Amino acid sequence: MKKKKAPDSPEPSGASLRAVPELPATSKGTPNPYAKRIAAQGIELRVGRGRPTRRKEVGPTVVKSVRLPLAVWKRLEKQARSEGVAMHALVRAALVEWLARRVA
Repeated sequence: MKKKKAPDSPEPSGASLRAVPELPATSKGTPNPYAKRIAAQGIELRVGRGRPTRRKEVGPTVVKSVRLPLAVWKRLEKQARSEGVAMHALVRAALVEWLARRVA
């Protein structure tokens, strides 16, 4: 018995597309579970280590890279260690504080 050959196209077949029902025009996506809290209370920053406790999540965040001189990273590491917080939390708090002073 021969095995079926995998299709060359990564696109779905016409038969599989016909088998999937269309969404009604009145359907809505899943609402963001954080949107109401953020609108009411604003953004809250966590500075501790580890996963936040239930219902204390801030919401989705975006990952970005930052290039800083090695001397600055060393100072950040030392400060984060002395405060007992994660480095990203220290950088995030510094940026939020800077924005609050600059963009009022």
